[in-house]
Amino acid sequence: MGIDNAPFIQLSPDVRATPCQNIVLTGRNYETPDFRTADPSDTVQTGAYVLFGTETEPGQEIEGATLCGGSILAFDPADPAGSLEVYASGFRNVIGLAWNEDGEMFAAVNGYDVRGSRPVKDEFDPTYRVEEGAWYGWPDYSAGLEPLTDPKFDVPDPQQVPAYIGDELQIGDELQGPELDFLIDHEASGLEVADGSLVVGRHDWSSSPSKLDVAPEGFGDFGGQLFVAEWGDLAPPTSPCSTRWWATRSRASTLRAAEPSRSPATTAAARPPRRMRRARGWSGPSTSGSAPTGRCTSSTTAPRAST
Repeated sequence: MGIDNAPFIQLSPDVRATPCQNIVLTGRNYETPDFRTADPSDTVQTGAYVLFGTETEPGQEIEGATLCGGSILAFDPADPAGSLEVYASGFRNVIGLAWNEDGEMFAAVNGYDVRGSRPVKDEFDPTYRVEEGAWYGWPDYSAGLEPLTDPKFDVPDPQQVPAYIGDELQIGDELQGPELDFLIDHEASGLEVADGSLVVGRHDWSSSPSKLDVAPEGFGDFGGQLFVAEWGDLAPPTSPCSTRWWATRSRASTLRAAEPSRSPATTAAARPPRRMRRARGWSGPSTSGSAPTGRCTSSTTAPRAST
């Protein structure tokens, strides 16, 4: 929602977020500049999971679909359309995936931005261990899987737009209430946010963690660790390594590719195992590290999904 989505909506007026299951809305709408008109002062109220410019109501139900946004889908390559199913959902913007030898899946995600009609001052960009069936909280929980109703995620008042439920002003120039509130009635929707232990990497806000891989045993002390390339404090352009590395310890030693061959730790295009297995427990704290000697990786910024 918001003017930051204008180019996409102008190209595809029917574009909207699609949930992975039926959800019930709280009916919170945001007064947003209406970029569809010639008058720059025109505004319109717009809600969540509906077409831009459409108001929502408390208790309104939105139908879910398997082809949903913010999700990781699983399928049988022999029958993709007939076997498609939601593996995990509630991600804001997944930009990297990796698997270890035990079949555990990890996902790097862009956290929220301070932009659009519902800006969020998130704390970091996360790497998650992906658990089958888990909901990772978007659009109501932070990268750390904490509720956005916590005041620490608020942005300054000038960056907020008026929010309404029906005709009742929730926040704005005339009323200062909770700047961020839930868009989904979680209890009515049967949604429970994933456990915070699934956050295994905390990267600087807007660092775009990506290009995950698990180092094989041949990498010495780095063997069995999940490496994530991120944009951070960039090295000088003359340096062969322009990203920082982070590692999260894992019991497994290497990434299982679709074919019997092993994938080196700097490969960005590794593929998942043929049969995705349920993720199992992760042990050990996140630790920062450096790339193995002589090994470098590159990371590119990906388009950041709107809040």
